[in-house]
Amino acid sequence: MITVYLIRHGEVAGNEGPEPTYAGRTDFALNARGEQQAAALAEAMQKIHLDAVYCSSLQRTRQTARMGAQNHQLEITANAAWDELDYGDWEELTVPQIEEGWGSMWQERQADPVHVRAPNGESYEDLWRRLQPAWVELLTQHDNQAVAVFSHKGSIRILLAALLGTPLNNFKRIDSSNTGVSCIQLDQPNAIPLIRYINDTSHLKFHSRQL
Repeated sequence: MITVYLIRHGEVAGNEGPEPTYAGRTDFALNARGEQQAAALAEAMQKIHLDAVYCSSLQRTRQTARMGAQNHQLEITANAAWDELDYGDWEELTVPQIEEGWGSMWQERQADPVHVRAPNGESYEDLWRRLQPAWVELLTQHDNQAVAVFSHKGSIRILLAALLGTPLNNFKRIDSSNTGVSCIQLDQPNAIPLIRYINDTSHLKFHSRQL
């Protein structure tokens, strides 16, 4: 049995609030709330057996991974294939700012986010093209093991949509909260994946007064 825990990083500037911004490849560090979320996650993960830990190349996932895996005494492998979507010229902008500058393109992307790229950025099809080989390699290298992958909202939602066998444009129907955990199990690398749960944030409820 292969068990993979897909975990989104803790909160960074722009993730929350009335006008969130697109972080994408901008290399934000965790904010104070994000560090608290990662600490709550680390406490919950003490009970989970892990054989390997992966993260994207961005510091918000590296920070979350270090805290989440701190009691497992494992090296963390960074892989840029797990990076967030590159939003190009839309990085660090709010939706109203994007609409003001690229109104027609924004509408095109809303209608077809899988194929329409942000200016100088990626489409979700591009993301899946780089993510799929990393997923296959992960399963091949860790047969009969448990692995944690610390990644990003876009990457996690696209992967889950693909594993569920739904068209990729349904990824927006899948939520991925900061430090939310999704669990996938397979009998062997080429088996049909079983999605055990999606976006579990129960570890945060016990820390609600601090978060």
